[in-house]
Amino acid sequence: MWHRILVVLSAAALHVHAVVLRIPADSAEGEPTEEAGPFDDFFHHDDVDFFNRSQWTPVSGPKAGSRMAKPKWVPPPRDGEFPFPGPGSSPRWGNRLLIAPQMRLAFCQIEKNACTQFNRLLNGLNGIRTGARPFGKSNWEGKYKNYFEKGLDSISKARGWSMTVFVREPAERFLSAWLSKCDAWEYGGLDCLGPQISDLPMSKKVEAFERTVVELLPPYMARSRMSGSFNAHYDPQHTFCGGRAASEYDFVGVLEGSPAHISRQVLHMLEVHANISQADPLMALAERLFPKSDRAGHGTGATDLIRTFYRNHTILEMVMEQYAEDYEWAGPEVRAAWTRSRR
Repeated sequence: MWHRILVVLSAAALHVHAVVLRIPADSAEGEPTEEAGPFDDFFHHDDVDFFNRSQWTPVSGPKAGSRMAKPKWVPPPRDGEFPFPGPGSSPRWGNRLLIAPQMRLAFCQIEKNACTQFNRLLNGLNGIRTGARPFGKSNWEGKYKNYFEKGLDSISKARGWSMTVFVREPAERFLSAWLSKCDAWEYGGLDCLGPQISDLPMSKKVEAFERTVVELLPPYMARSRMSGSFNAHYDPQHTFCGGRAASEYDFVGVLEGSPAHISRQVLHMLEVHANISQADPLMALAERLFPKSDRAGHGTGATDLIRTFYRNHTILEMVMEQYAEDYEWAGPEVRAAWTRSRR
């Protein structure tokens, strides 16, 4: 099935950006990894509009009302079958650009692309204590706001920064987001596009996914394009960090292949673009966050479920059409890596 992706893209693309892949030359082997971290999809509760619609209720049980009882967060009702905007909305997701100023390294965080692990990594490079919630510490919302006083253009190749990013096959990323939000029902379905499917048999889950692709994904993408951003888990990857051209990145990593392959890419990125030696303790941090022998953190299992949920090639092609700009933006080398990893 996946060899058809390259064929369809090659026939449809009118223009392709060139992307320089500065990754180890070894081939991707084994099963692809999943995004990592138990807070990979943490919803930022500092969103004022969201917080005002939230509710807090006493904990039920014998200790309710006691000083030891903690309030229980209850999510606000959703507007139909669309997700809430966010988390931590920003025009064209400019606040997803993470920086390590001493190393002149900038990294574009993209939801569903191991964003928790990369936040922890950048925090570690900056000597910032991460804690359970690693977000908003190495971007303009944290201690480095002064670096962005002249806007996102202050951080660029032209100004001496090494620009880096990791991307993921768009159809796989969309399925992963949908499963974590509508099946795992994270944070009460705040980010679900469609109905909750948690208790449905697999056949009904697949039918719900297909209905989402046909009926909900097109209007969602139209709304996202109109506003410039909507929900970070579904918005196209090329729109993140200000919507930079792929040619503006010095390094484009690919979240496909074995854990060892992805780990090597991360270590290579740090060695070449952050000038960190192999003997530096920061490399050990990177190896803990991106282990070579196992998948780190949590995952939706989307990689193994692709053939199940994309049983109908028309559904796959509809998702690809909605994310056509991502495929075009990524360029031929990245697309070839996405295809090669599934052979």
